Amino acid sequence: MTTKTKLTITEKLRTRVDPKLLKEEVVFQLSKEQTEDPDILLFDDVRSTRLELTGGKGSSLGILNCIKGVFVPYYFCITTFAFKRMLSLTDIPKQIEKLDQLSDLVNTGKYDSEQVKSLEKEIYELAENIKNQISEIEFDEKLLKSIKGGYARLCEKAKIKDLSVAVRSSATTEDLKEASFAGLHDSFLNQRGEKDVIRSVKRCWGSVFTYRAVQYRILKKVPHSIAKASVVVQKMVFPTVAGTGFTIEIGTTYPGIHVAATNGLGEGLVSGEVTSDEWLFNSDNLKLIKMTCGSKKIQYQITESGSGIEKVPTNGNENRNGNENQSENEKKEQNENNSTTTKKKKYCLQIPMAREIAKLTKRVGLVYKQLFNYQFIDTEFAISPTPTIYFVQARPVVPIIYDKILTVDTSQINSEQEILVKGKYSLLGASVGKINVIKNFDDLATGKKVIRSEDIIVTSKTSNYWNQYLTNLQGIVSMEGSHTAHPMLIGRERKINCVIGCPNCIELLTPYEGQWATLDGLNKCVYLGKKKLIEANEETIFNQFEVVDIEVLQDSESSLKFLFAFNRAIKDEKEQVWVANPNHPLEKILQEFFGEGLQIRRQLINESRKENNKLPEEKILNNSFKVIGGKICDSYQALDTVIKVFDKMDYEECKHFHKGYKNAVEQFLKSCEQFSLNTESWQKYVSTFIRMAGYMWLSFFFRTYLNTKVSKMANKLKISKFHFSNYSEILQKRIFEEDNHFRDSILRISQVIVKFALENQLDPLSIELDQIKDEKILEKITKLSQSFRITKKTNFRISSPIKETFKKITEQINIFGIEKIQAMKVITFEENLKIIREYEEYFVEDVELQHWLKLSIKARIQHCNMHHKKIRGQWIVKRALLQFAQKLSLKNEDDIFNFSVKELSHRFEIFKN
Repeated sequence: MTTKTKLTITEKLRTRVDPKLLKEEVVFQLSKEQTEDPDILLFDDVRSTRLELTGGKGSSLGILNCIKGVFVPYYFCITTFAFKRMLSLTDIPKQIEKLDQLSDLVNTGKYDSEQVKSLEKEIYELAENIKNQISEIEFDEKLLKSIKGGYARLCEKAKIKDLSVAVRSSATTEDLKEASFAGLHDSFLNQRGEKDVIRSVKRCWGSVFTYRAVQYRILKKVPHSIAKASVVVQKMVFPTVAGTGFTIEIGTTYPGIHVAATNGLGEGLVSGEVTSDEWLFNSDNLKLIKMTCGSKKIQYQITESGSGIEKVPTNGNENRNGNENQSENEKKEQNENNSTTTKKKKYCLQIPMAREIAKLTKRVGLVYKQLFNYQFIDTEFAISPTPTIYFVQARPVVPIIYDKILTVDTSQINSEQEILVKGKYSLLGASVGKINVIKNFDDLATGKKVIRSEDIIVTSKTSNYWNQYLTNLQGIVSMEGSHTAHPMLIGRERKINCVIGCPNCIELLTPYEGQWATLDGLNKCVYLGKKKLIEANEETIFNQFEVVDIEVLQDSESSLKFLFAFNRAIKDEKEQVWVANPNHPLEKILQEFFGEGLQIRRQLINESRKENNKLPEEKILNNSFKVIGGKICDSYQALDTVIKVFDKMDYEECKHFHKGYKNAVEQFLKSCEQFSLNTESWQKYVSTFIRMAGYMWLSFFFRTYLNTKVSKMANKLKISKFHFSNYSEILQKRIFEEDNHFRDSILRISQVIVKFALENQLDPLSIELDQIKDEKILEKITKLSQSFRITKKTNFRISSPIKETFKKITEQINIFGIEKIQAMKVITFEENLKIIREYEEYFVEDVELQHWLKLSIKARIQHCNMHHKKIRGQWIVKRALLQFAQKLSLKNEDDIFNFSVKELSHRFEIFKN
């Protein structure tokens, strides 16, 4: 039986990767045999790709440097061969062997908690001793000469004496597909001169045995003896911008190219301290789907002394003159970076540059797919002022397990008011837990705060120092962070749900400390209370990324079937079909209004069409109508026939039509608010009602036309349902909706009634209207019933729907429960606008789609708003007309609504005289 030989990365590059993706010099090197294991490997040596020699970072740089079109800052690697060789000259390997034995005992599960604590104490004391010995180890002459030679080569290539370099740990256990060790080993930026470099190399080697690194290897059951360290010494890039590129959008699992960037060095982004700018591209055609402007509150830059880095506010005065040993080019790079007082609300990259990064990230992903069969990867890049895109890291994304992903059953969400906070990033999944606000890490470290298994913790940000505490909990909510932030990394590894990038989450959630909440990763929010969770499988998740379907109009047969089922369609004595709208009997006066409105429909459309684009004379929208059983009816025409009246209308014409409808409603409401008992006021009211009624008749067909047009555009552009829906939701939330205003009003009065019930020893869940004795509360209910459309019927004759309104109030109390009603805060439209991710922009290169989609959403909301405004105005006029009926001494005051328009005009004229 033969044993299958494991291929090295250089062998995989030669046998698996398409040569067209590689640089010519790399293809040439791969054709030659290279077996020696040296102490250092330079950037132009293809052997630097070998993981066993150069560790995760070093191997990654080596692979990146092989890819055509990808630039990597000059570097060299101190290999694991040098690490093993130097340690073999000491007794450290024996101590590491003992460390493995102790760690194995911890993982057996045979010891109680006290015994485990004792073992762990011994482990970490031994690890600290190993770390200190390695950090002080004396290098032999051979290694010193190699390191100095490698550094001299970098200085020569850059034409700079004492070049600034980054000295980074690159362990062989780092960035495995099964686990991410990123950030656990030390790196040292902006090191200058041979002494600094050599000292930093030792410290990098020692960091393999830090508390965090040892703890994580024990958790992942990785032997300490296989953690061999390489060190990468690389030319420092003084970037104007740095960031990451992913071949997946982590929070949604959308398989697009996700680019994130921030000003200055990339440390703030990788650590999660900065909310970055972002761009999401379609991986097939690199079309921009969305872009988000991050807060970028801080940035990292080179220190004033030129040795090390510092954190400064983005909008501060960060001018630096650099170090006297810097070259003019190096000073220029640093000064251009530091003197840029980039405004937080401006993007740090132009779209073409972001797209170029996406293109290169896609190519890197393709090479990694061919090399290792990795499904998704992430990269790190830095952009110099020239500008040149340098890639400095690539690694596999920790696998996403789609089995049994939980999501919130949104049918249980009754109102936006249940959302406590919204975030910018999340991991798929949902959980229920108690809110535990931890304002700073010290509270946790000192025991002032404890994380329990049922907790959803809320904090500003987490880091690797939190790892030992984040073992058993329900979720993480943080203020700051990006898709590469610590909660996202540890969340994927330990299957902890998280929502991060939630502005003011500490302030917003502190009042709910200890209360139950539901974290919803799919919708990036936290709900108040326990919500029902349901399973979403992989198919369900990926179905949302399918391309938008073209809306198909209902055929005539199906349409008629629907209309007859809901008594909207009526046949007359000649078997002709008529459609009622509204679908209930109207008083004579309203019959006239709606009948007149029917007859001006073509006029309204032509008002919006240009002179050379008027509607032709044809039978669509003829002026025939009937009153059947008190209902005003229009002759039936198939939907695909009627919407032709909007064909060939361009965007400006459609926008003009929408504006006309909006103005008609506003003029109607104004005529109601200014209504008085005189002929002029009455005629103004009649004319504005008729005009509004004409638009009402057309609204459904206009909205259908827009929706069909938009769906065709989105389908042609290959836009996913998920992103189309997200953008639609954002647009909708930026427009005032009377429906939301009504829900807010119901919630406010629900809180008043709960308080009243409890004060009067009544059960808020079963309180009856006749138990409300407070006149002010009854007045509020009455006013509410006359301010919104509560019932479908909108006749003048109907009484104020107080009972129906009160029923909606008690339903609200029973749905949410007493405690939740009391705790909920009513968020105004203006407040909600602040919560919406103001700088998230979709389809910015598809302006035509943006325009048409916005218009379609405005048209829908406008029609809904109209119904409420119509009722509001109608109640004002009704009260005035009933007063007029009294002045006319009518036996039955309601009879005034059966007067014709002409007759009422005549009565007003007589009354005036």
